[in-house]
Amino acid sequence: NDDDMKDGTSPAMILSRMLPESIHDYIFGAAASDTTNNVTEEMAQDQSQQRAVEKLSVYVVYTNADQLAKLEKLCASIPSNFVVLDGDDFFNEEQGRYNGMGVDRLATLTGAVYFYGHPALVFDGGTATTYSATNCEGKVLGGGIGPGIQSKLQSMSKDTDALPNISAAEVKERVKETENSGKPLPTFARTTKEAMMVDVFQEFAGMGKNVIERWIEHAYSNDDKKQPPMGTKYNEDRIVTCTGGDGDIFCELLQPCHGGVIEAQPAGNNLNYQVRPNKHLIHYGISAIL
Repeated sequence: NDDDMKDGTSPAMILSRMLPESIHDYIFGAAASDTTNNVTEEMAQDQSQQRAVEKLSVYVVYTNADQLAKLEKLCASIPSNFVVLDGDDFFNEEQGRYNGMGVDRLATLTGAVYFYGHPALVFDGGTATTYSATNCEGKVLGGGIGPGIQSKLQSMSKDTDALPNISAAEVKERVKETENSGKPLPTFARTTKEAMMVDVFQEFAGMGKNVIERWIEHAYSNDDKKQPPMGTKYNEDRIVTCTGGDGDIFCELLQPCHGGVIEAQPAGNNLNYQVRPNKHLIHYGISAIL
């Protein structure tokens, strides 16, 4: 929070407020839980001397330089090694990484490989929606980047006077309602908000199915003659992974009949693939390379 940094609150105190209880106690000590508003760097220093490993290793994947600088300042208030990971930590150029490919995309792709092997395909639904893929040989095919669900809805509201703002909570609640009732959002919606949502959902569902078709076409062509890298699993079941804040919605939209979120003609899953959600894919990707 910028206001905390401006009002003189110590970096250690700001950091302590951001941490889950178990990690908070590991860094500052259990006694510090009762003194959240008085956490100090000295507490972290004292606690570190009671551990076998004094310095905490913090591994960072970032896409925002300003946020990285703030996080580094906070972590400097405790005994730590601050390690910023880059693209080569996950895939090098010989493995298909292109210059400028986001390290967050490479990390989630590595997480998918860790779970299911090559070929891998990841949809990451956040402020931006991305998809990234590898082939049977473990080389990065590339991917795509576009506005996320909320970005699309907010742009409609911002750029027109007649369309309302739809919050992320409203979107998730409406998706949950379709699951509980068994009634998908109608293609011919009768309210403005539902008309906005169903259009965005149909766009993502159609785009996602097309990407999966192309992935299977490119990644599994002549796959009997290709093998994944030594020590890596082969994604025989064609598992597609969805992650990010809207990963659960993507997971439904990419299912046969779009998971019942929007209307669809029952046609079965002719492409023979599976879709799995994983909110913490990026963390598993980081863990896999350490």
